[in-house]
Amino acid sequence: MAYIEYHEALEALRAGLARASAGRGGTVLVVGGLGSGKSALLHEFSQCAAIDGARVVRASGASPERSLPLGVVDQLVQSAQLGEPADQLLRLIGGCDTGHDHPKGHDVGSDCRCARTSSELAKLLLRPGPGRSTKDGPVVVCVDDAEFTDPWSMRVLVAVDRRLRNAHAMLVLTVRSPTQFAIPFLASEMSRPHRERIGLAPMSVESVENLFAKAFDADVAARIALPCHRLSAGNPLLVNALLRDHQERALPARPGAGHPRVPPDESRATAHPDPDPYQPMVAGPHYRQAVVESAHRWERQLLDCVRALAVLDEQCPPPTLGRLLGLGTVTAASLLRTATTAGLVMNDRLRHPAAIEAILADMTAQERAELHRRVAESMFHRGAPAVDVAHHLLAADGKGTHWVARVLREAAEHALAAEDPMHAVRCLELALACAGGAEDRLAVASVLVRALEQVNPSATAAHLEPLWAAAHQGEFRDRDLLTMARLALWQGAHDRVGQVLRAATETNRLLETKTEAELRITYQWFHGSRQDWPARTPDESHDPWPDLARSLTRVWHGSAASAVVGARQLLQSYRLGEVAIEVVATALLALAHGGEPDQATLRCDRLIGQAERRAAITWEALLRVVRAEIALVRGEPAISVAQVDAALHRLPAPRWGVLIAYPLATLVMAHTALGSHETAARVLAQRIPEAADDTVWGLRYRYARGRLKLATGAVLAAANDFHTCGRLMRRWGVDGPVLATWRLDLAEAQFRLGRSDIARDLIQQQLARSGGDSRIRGLALRVLATGSEPWQRIALLRESIDRLRAAGDRLGLIAALTDLAQAHEQLGDGEQARTTARQADHERRAAAGASSDQERRASSDQERRASSDQERRASSDQERRAGRGLTGDHGAEPAGTRMDVGGPTPAADTVVGARPAAEDASADPSPAPLLSVLSDSERRVAELARFGYPNREIACRLFITVSTVEQHLTRIYRKLKVKRKADLRALLTSTSALSQPTDN
Repeated sequence: MAYIEYHEALEALRAGLARASAGRGGTVLVVGGLGSGKSALLHEFSQCAAIDGARVVRASGASPERSLPLGVVDQLVQSAQLGEPADQLLRLIGGCDTGHDHPKGHDVGSDCRCARTSSELAKLLLRPGPGRSTKDGPVVVCVDDAEFTDPWSMRVLVAVDRRLRNAHAMLVLTVRSPTQFAIPFLASEMSRPHRERIGLAPMSVESVENLFAKAFDADVAARIALPCHRLSAGNPLLVNALLRDHQERALPARPGAGHPRVPPDESRATAHPDPDPYQPMVAGPHYRQAVVESAHRWERQLLDCVRALAVLDEQCPPPTLGRLLGLGTVTAASLLRTATTAGLVMNDRLRHPAAIEAILADMTAQERAELHRRVAESMFHRGAPAVDVAHHLLAADGKGTHWVARVLREAAEHALAAEDPMHAVRCLELALACAGGAEDRLAVASVLVRALEQVNPSATAAHLEPLWAAAHQGEFRDRDLLTMARLALWQGAHDRVGQVLRAATETNRLLETKTEAELRITYQWFHGSRQDWPARTPDESHDPWPDLARSLTRVWHGSAASAVVGARQLLQSYRLGEVAIEVVATALLALAHGGEPDQATLRCDRLIGQAERRAAITWEALLRVVRAEIALVRGEPAISVAQVDAALHRLPAPRWGVLIAYPLATLVMAHTALGSHETAARVLAQRIPEAADDTVWGLRYRYARGRLKLATGAVLAAANDFHTCGRLMRRWGVDGPVLATWRLDLAEAQFRLGRSDIARDLIQQQLARSGGDSRIRGLALRVLATGSEPWQRIALLRESIDRLRAAGDRLGLIAALTDLAQAHEQLGDGEQARTTARQADHERRAAAGASSDQERRASSDQERRASSDQERRASSDQERRAGRGLTGDHGAEPAGTRMDVGGPTPAADTVVGARPAAEDASADPSPAPLLSVLSDSERRVAELARFGYPNREIACRLFITVSTVEQHLTRIYRKLKVKRKADLRALLTSTSALSQPTDN
């Protein structure tokens, strides 16, 4: 049997009709697979035959009616309108073989009465009809899906076939496959000479192109034809569906683009080199509907096969498919061949993601869950990886036997190793629900709290209690004990740490030195040095971790500079997740407060990126708050606000536990520094857990509240907060400047209350404890200057400015410059006051520029993640609001109010003779022509010299030597015809020749 395309098959049927018109009738059997177009072919042929004058009689078989006696013949009788004679014959045939469900093959022919009745009925069907003769046209009997014809009707069709050789009639039957013919003897009858078989082949690439050329121009049709053929395998149903999808899309032609015209050689359709062989096809709603229709048109087994492939979404060879569906391998292979021919399957899997989506959407949730369960069970028994099995268990909601919890736990361990804690949580929560015995539940819970700690620490409370009971019996590893202790600290249950240590001592079990060191550091992160740690008996001289723990914990009660070396080594040696996040945060704070804020910024930003990529929400949020504190150390409060806002969006306040005091305190301090006092007050109005008051971050929260009160003039209340804060810090062993410089703030409050001696004593105490910290000494000297005489204030403020500039604290530097400008004004040195005020204004603008850069970077990150995370878009809005803070858009203070440090002081433009920022900006439009004689290097030196910077400071900012600065100035003086720096400043200011300098 030769296979031909649709149009060729139609011509073959027309030829058979011509022979029937000439009195040489016959039978044509059209064989076509699923979606091959055989029904459409039969319909078009019957219409053409009717137009040509033939009398067309039609019927169609259906699988549910296969056992209905004479169902097909009854359709033919009704179509031919044979009337009462045919009805009588039908009743006679229906009375044959009473008591039998089916006739018995060739033995039925022995029933002469039934044979005669079938013959008479065949004669009636082949009559030309009332008022017609054979000259008017032949009779065409058409039966679609003849394999579903009932045996009684098949007997009549056989009788019709035997009367066609010399008749003006034609019988056309369509079947899906010759091997699926229901009645074997009809298949044998098809070998007679007057009978013909036509195999209906799929559409070729050329046919697809011709079809698309009717709707689009030739270039578009040529570009689409080959991908469409690959996606549909030439199935006319799918091809037409894809055509409708493209018509709705109204795909335009692309000049000069697309594939070359494809010749009808179909061998090319299997060797296309494109990465996505279906581009530029559009598999839209019509394609999806056609896929579902194709799956439902065949027998139930094919629908089950396609659904299983959709759920698996991977290659499924016949043996695997057979085991999954409870079928034999031969049957499964036959189903795959049928689906492949129909264009649904290729290489034992569904051809396109749109087909998978369509089949899954056609199933009910219960059907999908049940199939996922069967797939998971099949994969488990054949030894598939736990990760693959877990995917189906999650989709099936975990219903299964004892092995389910074990597989889900193993998959969760893989997810944690692959830095996907969210997937691990999903697996473990389902595993916990499926676990049987107490031992299995403990094993699952221990991994679950480790995963939850990365995404939602507060959710671990429900799982920790049974773990603590087991921990006292020494049933957990050190890492599990560390995780449990850390989570207990987050939830305010710090007494659990002591219980762990006592249990370890009672059971003669020593924690690993690294684990105990991490636990020490973590405990001090929350509660300072209030825990009595049991003495260790083994020799620790060769293990660096105890020394590292002692070094890092000095951050809280000593100088952060002493912890810098250990912090740097820790951050260089371990990846995120290999040590407790609180240990990482402590190391970052040691760098920031130990004189390396730039290095801390770099490392913290890198860690935030790592946490974000692995979806470790808790770690990312905490690192962002640390980054916000680093920004405060650097004098960048707007960046600090943006980072805290982002942290609270990633991890909402209820999930922080007692540690919520840390981000809120940082946010209050940043808003206070920006002058946004009302916003800071609203932050303080949020309630925090009572247990937070018993943490070091509760002290930080109290300290931030005191800073706000001092800034708003509530000096007595501020002094009380600072005094309480200092008392508790000394008691808890955390009396270091990293947590709070409470002595300096209390000294400022004492100065305002007129208690200068007490204030100076507090400042001297802070200076004695600074340990060479340049930033702390600079802040202390500035506070000391506020209570000194103007002639003493100048020297103190100059040293303060030098130290704050060296430490990189731009916020403190702005405050000290502003104070120095006021001091010069009080001494009557107006020119120096204006020069210093311009320096302060320059630093303020540079800080605003740094905040804007951070805002742009953050906004870019938000846009990158917008499609997957709506919370990140909200964070971008918060960053934009924070960036406006430096321009006075926080509503609580006038636009000229400076960024506050240690209490309110006048802004630069309140100094007599200083120009407002807006005036300065408008006075510097663009370089004047006279400066075109300067080189780029000379212009940079001139920019800084204009604002009164000394040569050494210019050298530091431009990373050149002092002698180079002097050489540049000599050339500048010569080219601009001035004699000294004062003349240069006067010239540049009067001509407004330079734009505002930028921070280098």
